[in-house]
Amino acid sequence: MLNSLTIFMNRLKLIFALLMVVYSSTGAANENVEKANNIVPVIVLDIELLGDTTVKSMQENDTKLMAKFSEELRRQLKQQQIFSVLDDQHVLEVINKESELHFLHRCNGCELVVAKELGAKQVVVPWIFRMSKLIQTMYVEIRDVETGDVLMHEGRNFRGNTEDGWQHVINQLVATIKENQ
Repeated sequence: MLNSLTIFMNRLKLIFALLMVVYSSTGAANENVEKANNIVPVIVLDIELLGDTTVKSMQENDTKLMAKFSEELRRQLKQQQIFSVLDDQHVLEVINKESELHFLHRCNGCELVVAKELGAKQVVVPWIFRMSKLIQTMYVEIRDVETGDVLMHEGRNFRGNTEDGWQHVINQLVATIKENQ
């Protein structure tokens, strides 16, 4: 009788230990799913260029840089899992169409309407102000779609109108965004 009671207690301990392992791993899995579900859906507008944009010889390169680094900003924000970036073909077409009509970073809330229609909770609004061929500042604002509040406003100066300069400033801004989220 004592032997069967010992066997029963050992089995009970084993079952309890297995249940604890399952409970612990399920809790961790649920926490990871919950964290992934809390990533805010955003749209990231294309980079706009303001200021000294009249130099004809720079305009073609500016267009290429804005397109390349708008995509790079989206890629990095997705890769860093800072946001759930909505960037399918439809979203990008809507952003492109709206940006042809006006500067989205200063259109009195039209960017919020666009973001809401596309299912975003926040909108990332990047733009560059060029003082001269050599001196530029890239700004990024994150705006809440429901309230219109500016949740973050950051600017970084950079020198030169080169891919390296643009890449460096994008990297800095993404790191700052990640720190503040």
